[in-house]
Amino acid sequence: MSKKKSLNQKIMFVFIIIFLVAIIIFSINKIKTVYDKEQREKKIREEEEKVAESSVVKRSYLEKEDGWFYYITIDRVQEKEKYIYYNYFSGCNIKYEHLDDNYSTLIDGDGHISKIPSSSVTLEHSRKSKDGKKTETDELGEINELLVNEHWERKINNDDLKSIKFVNFEKDDIVKLWNDAYSKKYQKTDDIIGKYISLKTCSITKVKSNEDHYQVGLLLNYGNIEEVRIDYVYSNGTYLTDKIASNKATDKEKEIYNTIKEMEKDIKKNGKFSLDKKFDSLKDNSDYKELFQIFEKIEENRDK
Repeated sequence: MSKKKSLNQKIMFVFIIIFLVAIIIFSINKIKTVYDKEQREKKIREEEEKVAESSVVKRSYLEKEDGWFYYITIDRVQEKEKYIYYNYFSGCNIKYEHLDDNYSTLIDGDGHISKIPSSSVTLEHSRKSKDGKKTETDELGEINELLVNEHWERKINNDDLKSIKFVNFEKDDIVKLWNDAYSKKYQKTDDIIGKYISLKTCSITKVKSNEDHYQVGLLLNYGNIEEVRIDYVYSNGTYLTDKIASNKATDKEKEIYNTIKEMEKDIKKNGKFSLDKKFDSLKDNSDYKELFQIFEKIEENRDK
């Protein structure tokens, strides 16, 4: 009986040893897994910091008709002994929230294609076409492929773009945008990040819909205010800026237009929607109270 008891004790002892060894191995593996994960995350952070440190950009803008702005970005990243370029041409509209020929597409399981209105009116979603074949989005892709592949470190001329058959865009616009951007100094991406970086590059903000209302169109350059366009939209779809352009505005509308143009200048000059004190008297004015609510909304969205 004592021999059997002794044998059971030995078996129990061996089992305990095996169990403890298993726990130790499991703990070591877990610690190693956590350590490996931390090292991977550290390496990723270091790589991101290296990219941020070596990433430099310069950008130029060109205002076109009816709320459109085009821009070219020259983005250069140094990797070891060479430069990698991420140059691109793009554009957006800060007058219209939606356009019929500006949308993305969604194909369901049955092959049906649905049109999805884009959240911002951009060239990337533009199905507009002057020849009924090549869309602005198609041509945009051709231009950007050339900009990436050529990555000129010089000014260009029309001959540099001869490989593209221009239909929807003006060749001169691309040349001007590139040369204007090239003439600027490179800036580190981290050094130019502005206070509105959390907002979309192009946006339109309002506080009312389906009735007469103000809207604020905003174009950002790495979170900095590049352009701002304030407009008043009537329930019939007419814009105050259009009434001014066609000389159909009343004296009251002309006064409002002149005031909002002064506001635009102040916003661009100071880079924020907190206006100069000279506009304080307008905050409770029924003609502008809604507009100040939009300014507050933009600031609130920035902080989210």
